Amino acid sequence: MTLTELKQKIRKVFTPEQAEVLEEYANVLNDLVKVSDFNELKQIVKEAG
Repeated sequence: MTLTELKQKIRKVFTPEQAEVLEEYANVLNDLVKVSDFNELKQIVKEAG
């Protein structure tokens, strides 16, 4: 499921105020995953160098 799809589902079942908070939370989680992926890549490059 993409982030956009998740946000669409959230908007269908929660009030606008709740949906806004949950969408912000989803954005934070999405960014954290990207940070962890980047950190893993840095470790691989460090080990290869």
